[in-house]
Amino acid sequence: MFKFIHGMGAILLALITAPTAAQQLSGSPTGNEVVRVIQNGATKSLSLAQVQGLQTPPAGFRWDFAAHPLNIYRSPNGRYHTDLEPRSIATIAPIFARANQATGTTLVTYADAAKADNSGDGLTASTAEQGIRSALADCEANATAQFCLVYAKAGDYDRTKDFNGTGGQPAGFISKPTAIVCYGGPCILSPTQKGLTWTANGSAWQATRSNTGHVLNEVANDAFGDRNDFVVQASVAAVQNCVATDCMFTDGSTLTIKRADAVQPTDANTRVLLNSDVLNLGPNPVSFYMSGFTVLGGATATFQDNTGGLRTKDVVVQDTYFAYPAGVGRNAVQLADINGFVGFWRVTANKGSADGFNSRFQVTGGATDWLLVDPVSYDVGRAGSQSNNCLTSHDGGLNDVRVRIIALNGICRGTAGASIRPIGGSQMWLAGFTIDTDLGDTQFGGAVSSTCMQADDYAIIWAQDVRCNRMLNSMTVSSTATINIRRFDGGGGLRAGAGTIGGF
Repeated sequence: MFKFIHGMGAILLALITAPTAAQQLSGSPTGNEVVRVIQNGATKSLSLAQVQGLQTPPAGFRWDFAAHPLNIYRSPNGRYHTDLEPRSIATIAPIFARANQATGTTLVTYADAAKADNSGDGLTASTAEQGIRSALADCEANATAQFCLVYAKAGDYDRTKDFNGTGGQPAGFISKPTAIVCYGGPCILSPTQKGLTWTANGSAWQATRSNTGHVLNEVANDAFGDRNDFVVQASVAAVQNCVATDCMFTDGSTLTIKRADAVQPTDANTRVLLNSDVLNLGPNPVSFYMSGFTVLGGATATFQDNTGGLRTKDVVVQDTYFAYPAGVGRNAVQLADINGFVGFWRVTANKGSADGFNSRFQVTGGATDWLLVDPVSYDVGRAGSQSNNCLTSHDGGLNDVRVRIIALNGICRGTAGASIRPIGGSQMWLAGFTIDTDLGDTQFGGAVSSTCMQADDYAIIWAQDVRCNRMLNSMTVSSTATINIRRFDGGGGLRAGAGTIGGF
């Protein structure tokens, strides 16, 4: 049977066929038939249940579906997914077209933190270089290589091998479209100072180390399941008096800490993060892909893209964790002024001293489309910052929509809020979100009380299957902003301003 299916402004021609024995599971409900979908010249295989769950974009949503085509589906259990393959993005896909390394367009290099130095040629896993930045620099210096693909073996890439060139590694930012992929287990990328000499000072321990951003307990987790962050104290005496708490104090070049378990700090149980950038893409208009990393620290954000004017590029990140930026008012993830596509699949942005995910577009003449699939953001917002959001978008104005976000199956928890907050002329389509325990930022001198979603200026939120738990206000709408809801579980009072709250 042939069936015409309409969606995303395109007509899909589907051929429904009976499932094979391998496709038909015992006791499966109807809807497992295989559907062949022809869209934009490409053929895809979907279940009938997927096709029946095809979502129509909200009227007025300004996502550029011509430049960044995708479909959104709602499964019978309420989860959302998309048919967009992360590595198929137009400027990302050529990076993975691994032609002959001697003459082809993509040069593949290898990094291995366990190596003694960067003396290897980096062309094979056995001759890998020690640092990611060094392996990448070889590709950037290669005259015939148009794209760079770095495979990083599981390991701990600390400050002496960090991404942006400190500690004697090659300096500079990414200059060609690049992918860095972790293989063989977890990869940690952080501005870590190892090999410190710790000397006892009463019940505390001291080391010579200035510019410390965070100290993390490598063997103890906090209530969110993250590494326990040492609590900053006002003096050495205050650290010495800590009981059952990880504590720290910095005074010039002297770092004093005391572990809750009272044992001597070592590289194995204590991580000292320096206040330096660890993953900064820089001002060049080149696309970037990353997967499989834990990224800790960072001076202005843990993962960032320098604001240097309009840059046309795509950024895609999968299965990666960002946390613990150093300083006040810092975000775990902050990308700005990218005229293109930004995609996060199963990415966590925790412990921002301001925001978890922050999208900005401060210049005129372009726009950015963000897609977040299964994003997570816990415990963001700190004293000193007056805007502390799980997911926020900025800039633009009336009829000037510069940031468009689709976010599916997200989790926000323990935000010093509001948790969701588009500002200016930005737009968000949220589907399948759970937002739990927003604390508000009035405690830090901000203006937002405990709030699930807040839209300011001319911003618009479309929220479907969104649940707000344990907070004072479910929605706040200021100025002429709008929040549209469908199957919404408020979990708090309504605090509408001059804006509009409706359905869609």
